[in-house]
Amino acid sequence: VFPFERLPLKGSRLAPAWDRRRILLAAVALPTAYLSIADGVAIANGIWILHSNRIIGLRLGDLPLEEVLFFLLTNAMIAQTVVLVSPRPHRS
Repeated sequence: VFPFERLPLKGSRLAPAWDRRRILLAAVALPTAYLSIADGVAIANGIWILHSNRIIGLRLGDLPLEEVLFFLLTNAMIAQTVVLVSPRPHRS
């Protein structure tokens, strides 16, 4: 069994992200949707050209799955970092 308690980020450090999960969800979902739509439009209009031998072939409309995952993961990392390093609001 992997000792999860020895990971550098313990659960107590993730509490700010869990407390702000609605903000975090919006901060990840909205830019991911926008960038995916914009990228899909660009690909459909020939602005971006993706070589078929460099993608796995799974698509969401005109958009390769890798593009959506890229936007999702980068937005998630940015949003979590901002939430984790920003000061927590004081509760009365």
